Amino acid sequence: MDKPLFKSVPFILLILATLTVFALLPRDNSELIFKTINLKGLKISEVIAALTGLIVISLLIEQFIEIFISDPDKEEKERLGLLQENVLKDLSQVRKTNNRFLFSNQAIGAGANTAAEDNLVKKQAQVTFDKKILEKKRSRQTLIIAFVIGLIIAFIGVRLITGFLPMEGIKAQQETALNMLDIVLTAGLFAGGSNGIHKVLKAIQSSLAKT
Repeated sequence: MDKPLFKSVPFILLILATLTVFALLPRDNSELIFKTINLKGLKISEVIAALTGLIVISLLIEQFIEIFISDPDKEEKERLGLLQENVLKDLSQVRKTNNRFLFSNQAIGAGANTAAEDNLVKKQAQVTFDKKILEKKRSRQTLIIAFVIGLIIAFIGVRLITGFLPMEGIKAQQETALNMLDIVLTAGLFAGGSNGIHKVLKAIQSSLAKT
């Protein structure tokens, strides 16, 4: 059984390190460089608008990757797809034949056909496994490419957090830190795809509907 997160040693060390760094931060005229940002001025409509914009950009990134970044395993996937169809057809035929043997009490024929069925089932499982491996490989490839494109877009200025957070009155160091965090976060959202961003947007809209 997995331990609760608060009992995890790395988790506790991360909390202690964060609090220590915050306590040791330099101060400007006895004031913290990183002041608390007041979220009372946060407008949900702006958050929704920002997320909607990110979904559109994310869809464009996905289309760009689909069109311009070729899949090196495309032919192998097609071959496995055809092989899977043929195996399923053969498996269906073998099972029909096996049922006829059983109904006619031909035990020897049924036994031989059962062995053929087992071999086809194993072949089907192997083909399915190989297809999943190739799909995971492509998924990792597109994730990395989308993250890199997302970093470039976020670096240029299309970001999430700083797009709707009230930034008035914060210090230059704090604004720089927020922008650095925002670049990575926005790129991560782009890498996760439009579906991930849409889930966040849907959750916000659902929460608003309940209030």
